[in-house]
Amino acid sequence: MSRLLKERLKTICIILLGILGILQVGILWSYQNQGTPTSFLLRLFRGSTQISATEARDKLFIPDRLILTSGGKSHWIIGKESSFYAELWDEAKQGLGMIVSGSVKLRESGEEWGDVAEKRGFIIDFGYEVSPELLEWFVSGTNLRKQELPAVRKVMVKPDILDENSSTFYLYGTSDKVYVSEPISHERKTGLDKIMENIENDKEQKYRDYSTLRSTKNDKVMGAAPDVLFVSAAPAYWPYSGYECNPPVKAGTREELLSAVLGAEKDRYNMNKYSDNMEFTYGDNIYRYYSDGYLSYSYLGSIDTSGNIETDSLLNAYKFVARVRKLLEPTADIVLASVEKVQPGVYRFGFDYRLEGMTVQVDMYDKEGQRLTHAIVIQADSKRVLKCSWLLKDFIENGKGEYNDRLTDVSNRAGLIYEELKLRDLRSGYFINSSSDHILKPMLLMDMKVGLPIRKEMLPKEGD
Repeated sequence: MSRLLKERLKTICIILLGILGILQVGILWSYQNQGTPTSFLLRLFRGSTQISATEARDKLFIPDRLILTSGGKSHWIIGKESSFYAELWDEAKQGLGMIVSGSVKLRESGEEWGDVAEKRGFIIDFGYEVSPELLEWFVSGTNLRKQELPAVRKVMVKPDILDENSSTFYLYGTSDKVYVSEPISHERKTGLDKIMENIENDKEQKYRDYSTLRSTKNDKVMGAAPDVLFVSAAPAYWPYSGYECNPPVKAGTREELLSAVLGAEKDRYNMNKYSDNMEFTYGDNIYRYYSDGYLSYSYLGSIDTSGNIETDSLLNAYKFVARVRKLLEPTADIVLASVEKVQPGVYRFGFDYRLEGMTVQVDMYDKEGQRLTHAIVIQADSKRVLKCSWLLKDFIENGKGEYNDRLTDVSNRAGLIYEELKLRDLRSGYFINSSSDHILKPMLLMDMKVGLPIRKEMLPKEGD
């Protein structure tokens, strides 16, 4: 046997011994951690499902509402199904990227947001306050710290009257301060005048015409936010869908439930079944799933307070959502709706369902007696998810009807005094008050500057 052949055989034997050693360590580790050799081998050969930070940013960084404003009385909500949506949102992202990079400077403006929101242009409403750290991560993937940035809830993009390829950005947060940018160049494919002309001549009635409380001079009389949108123009009735919501069908199959909730670790967990729920435990991890679709998770180990990185915590929360949502039918979108710092290194994130762009508000008490104000609430640090409360629901459309969504008409029918509604926000949507709710009808959802939210059903047209 030649020397070269012997050397090759030695190399192959060394590689095989190395692989066997890794397998042996993995198998022993699995046994010691209440797993099985098969679970280790499956993870090894299948690989793990990885979600990149880029994918997470693309899914998480979206407008709650994109609002086109004529500079007069008309405002239109542009949904993602609109042919204009992508172009406007891309322009907003590019401009924010230039602001974050420091190539476009910001300064504090003395204008009130209510006046800014009446300018001709379009508004990006995120629905929650985006911190400077999150904004930088969303648009650049890193923390640049090129200039001081405010926390941002809304952005107005105002094209120059003479040159529509040049826009000014106005940034607004809960501090009530408005920040204005230097002019930002962007080559627009479709001019804003053309977009508005197409919307105003829309024969299919795809766009609802809204006014703001500032444009009708009602905001100060009511003590309400000036940019609250409400319907004032004809027609009085508008088409809306109704929905059934039920616990996910896939969760009724134990194997699918385990795969989605526990992933590759499913063989490690001990299961206990009680009257209306299943409990899965392993080490410091406890999952509970109830027959009404409620899922809870708790991590009982130590918390990482050293990281204090908001973006890492959000990425951990999103990976959890992306894994478990495989149980759900794709009818509803899941969007980030709130961000809150609980303590150094620990953040709480709220996620809502969206049906045809309309929010599904949740306000109920969970199985632990805690108030749940989002469909999904996740607490995470830079290393892991620490807690989760999730109302898992499948949504099925059960017919369309025409409904009166005018604030004055709905308020009068409900016995509310219009002038006393100190509105912070108003929108069309759906409402879940209990895990046992199965039928969702279109509603006006009123968030108040003072007092509890108000939800009232729209008025159905006779015969619907």
